[in-house]
Amino acid sequence: MHSTLADKLYIDRPPRIEPHLPSGLYPIPTPPDNQENFGQLLQQAFLPMMMILGYILMSFFGQGRNLLMMIPMALSVIGTVALAIYTNSREKKQREAAEAAYKRRISELRRKMESEHEQQRIYYFYNYPNPEKTLGIAADLMREADAREEAIRSGTRLWERRPNDHDFLYLRLGISTRASTVVYKVSENEKTENPLMREATRLAEDSRLLYNVPVTIPVYLPSDDTQKKKVEKKQEQQQDEGAKQEETQESKGITVRHSIGITGDSAEKVHAYLRTMLVDYAAFHSPQDTMLYVAGTSAARPFWRWAYALPHCKESDKSETLLFEADERPGENEADRMRQFWKNMRTILERRRMRLQDKESGVDVKLPFLLVVVDVRTPAPDWSCLRDLEGEAAISTILMDGQMLGAGIIFLVPDRSKVPSRCSAIIEVDADPDDEESAVFRYAETGFNTVRYVGSTRLVSMQEKAREFSRCLEPVDIRRGYGSSLAATVTLMEMLNLQSIDQMQEFARENWQRSMTQIGRAHV
Repeated sequence: MHSTLADKLYIDRPPRIEPHLPSGLYPIPTPPDNQENFGQLLQQAFLPMMMILGYILMSFFGQGRNLLMMIPMALSVIGTVALAIYTNSREKKQREAAEAAYKRRISELRRKMESEHEQQRIYYFYNYPNPEKTLGIAADLMREADAREEAIRSGTRLWERRPNDHDFLYLRLGISTRASTVVYKVSENEKTENPLMREATRLAEDSRLLYNVPVTIPVYLPSDDTQKKKVEKKQEQQQDEGAKQEETQESKGITVRHSIGITGDSAEKVHAYLRTMLVDYAAFHSPQDTMLYVAGTSAARPFWRWAYALPHCKESDKSETLLFEADERPGENEADRMRQFWKNMRTILERRRMRLQDKESGVDVKLPFLLVVVDVRTPAPDWSCLRDLEGEAAISTILMDGQMLGAGIIFLVPDRSKVPSRCSAIIEVDADPDDEESAVFRYAETGFNTVRYVGSTRLVSMQEKAREFSRCLEPVDIRRGYGSSLAATVTLMEMLNLQSIDQMQEFARENWQRSMTQIGRAHV
């Protein structure tokens, strides 16, 4: 069922208000010195004792010496020893008090860290919710206002992420462990022999990681990096020189990964995992900012019935962006629709490249972002252009220049060895032995010391739920400002309604012949 203009359901997209995400690098105080100085006590009593010993020797071996003169000296020894014992006892109490105060301070810092970890969990689960909540956001569109479950005070959260947002086009992988944005660091002049140092070290280690939270990966490189510069400046102010050298996983995780290979033993689990990821993608990014293209073998068609109603899978002329190979090779007089699909994709990318070279236009050529899924879990036939993925010009362009041109690509392959060599990340999906409605995943990136994730996620395992989600979104549109629907730039080929250079040449040849004919008639 296709919606008409009269059937459109216009929604307001209110300003996005996010929960607070604490961040910072905080030093852990150095533990107090708890060593007892017995040598000082001996030193204080040693000198008077040596004087008494010397006087005794002189009394026995000398002449006219009075042993009673030793009494004041003995009293001084006793007083000195007593003072030393008192001083040592007082210092011991001070050390015990300092140790107790240090333990209280470590306990306070731990409670503060746990509170900040909880704030981070609230932030991540709010911004990247579980699939049930994401499906509920779409289902609320068809419910009465008082029956909506996932709506917030300012309205629906549908398509809330905008191109200028810091998490625009972050794909949700699932639940795993990620680096904490709040880190407690032990000072460099740490006293490893101090038993209290173990508490400080344990606090520092516990603060570095955040467990059982949603993890994401970015697939889009924004042109306007104003927010990114602000974040980097704030981090520089919070970190000292030692912390700058100790780069965390979170700072490494901002690397854009626009080409991903997904594989696994079970076709059902792999497609359900990708379906869950794309439902999140479609729920939080509007069709004006993002599009979804799917190309696959004929065997992959049944896994994508849910996506046909998605507004992200519609061109401006309402044509669908999903295409699957035919069961048989096209005849000589029949058009190869798959090759035409990739030819059109390459035309879009080349147009963007030309607009990118025009620095005076000031237009972001990366929008709408093009996310292309190539489903070849079932091997393509020999005659198909999907047989040699990297040999296809459009795919090769996305792999090499996708970040620059606003395009990303996901490959579904039967085995890890079939992932194209230029992919920057791999996701392996397996069944969760403890839950049939979940899957476990292993995410790895290319490069040295890159991010790794191992975790699990709930799945949108039934296509009917995803199809209902797509149907809820199909009639929805956003209220736009005046003039927002006008094209910022129009190429000559678009003005002439031409799709390729060959058509342009044919069009020019026909116009030339027509003009020459008219000139000949004018002379006659």
